[in-house]
Amino acid sequence: MARSLDDTPASSANRSVFTTSASDAGHRFSRLGMRGKSVIFAVSIFLVVGVATLWAMGVVGEHIASHLGGFMAERHVLWHKERVLGAINRELALSPK
Repeated sequence: MARSLDDTPASSANRSVFTTSASDAGHRFSRLGMRGKSVIFAVSIFLVVGVATLWAMGVVGEHIASHLGGFMAERHVLWHKERVLGAINRELALSPK
């Protein structure tokens, strides 16, 4: 009696290289060893701290920029006002009374 291809049990030779089973997924990190796990841990901590730092710098930087921009605009308006009022006061002082 001849066996068909559908009746053959799947062996590791018949499995595709790109497919993984549930049992293979748990063994992915066990193959790394202590050095590999330490590197992955350090990189993940670095990424988490880096993202948090960039977010905090963005929030604080935006706050500083808005306050500094408001301060500079106020100073510019006051400077321009003094310049105009200085010219007007000079003309008033020189005008005949």
